[in-house]
Amino acid sequence: MAVLDDIPGIEVAVQINGWDVVEYDDPDASEHVRSCPTSSKYIESIDDTEFTIRYKASLGYNWEGCRDHVLRFRTFADGLKLSGKVLFKTDALHGRCIRNEGFSKYDPETKERYKYNCKFCPISTVDDAGRERVIEDSRVAKKLGLIEVEVYRSTFSGSRKPGASSVATPHSYELAEKSLKGKAISHGVSYTLGTVIKDKSRPRVTFRDFKEDGGPIAVFRFQYSPSVSRSFVLRMTQFGEAEEMEQMEQVVKSLEEENRMEEKSRPVKREIGEVYDPTQDQAPLRPTKLSRLASGREVQVVDLTDD
Repeated sequence: MAVLDDIPGIEVAVQINGWDVVEYDDPDASEHVRSCPTSSKYIESIDDTEFTIRYKASLGYNWEGCRDHVLRFRTFADGLKLSGKVLFKTDALHGRCIRNEGFSKYDPETKERYKYNCKFCPISTVDDAGRERVIEDSRVAKKLGLIEVEVYRSTFSGSRKPGASSVATPHSYELAEKSLKGKAISHGVSYTLGTVIKDKSRPRVTFRDFKEDGGPIAVFRFQYSPSVSRSFVLRMTQFGEAEEMEQMEQVVKSLEEENRMEEKSRPVKREIGEVYDPTQDQAPLRPTKLSRLASGREVQVVDLTDD
């Protein structure tokens, strides 16, 4: 789950099969900071797998820091707006969380509301695409790979009847290869086929955000990719090896320095057991050794190879 130190008590997570997915810190998080506290993570996407987004606020959040309010969550998947969700202080008191599975769309002709669930979808490419197709697909490609959640402080403002929705419902992605411009994008967010929601005539509740906030009080970003776990493991492995080599080099340098210090402080010994005192006026010209001749007699030998 993603949290923010600057706005404690609020957490957001992407879930698959009811479990929070593994999150990886974004090494370029500083480049994605908005005008409010921002969390930026990487997650792994899986082909044709549905996912949900979990929101929770605890009593650790400063509910009393402003007048009575709720927390409103606006979520975008690849730039497409999902259903809005709201958390009340009573949810925090009871430890409740809410989940966003996608969005609902009202059809005024059938007077039915349909529900569409989010899922990760593989992207295919086509080579022979015209200029207009490339331009349009480039706009789509710019928004791929990102789930973004904005958190607002809001108050209840009223309700209205359900109306027609203009939200698009793509089921698959086929983009012009030139629109990707070499980007490593292989997945997008698509949606399941719509299913009818029984409470079709329920009015929609509306909220008004605090003007003094000037926008969201927090943003949670989740960039997704099918190979994110492997790339991060490789990156961490390479980092670990580099760190280990650096530590080894430091140890070697430390040992070499200790050896040099010992050599400087160590008295010079003659090889026949005598100790040379550096305070004496004259040192022996050559170190000497004892050597035994074939006859068994010991003699002193001058080492001419020593400078």
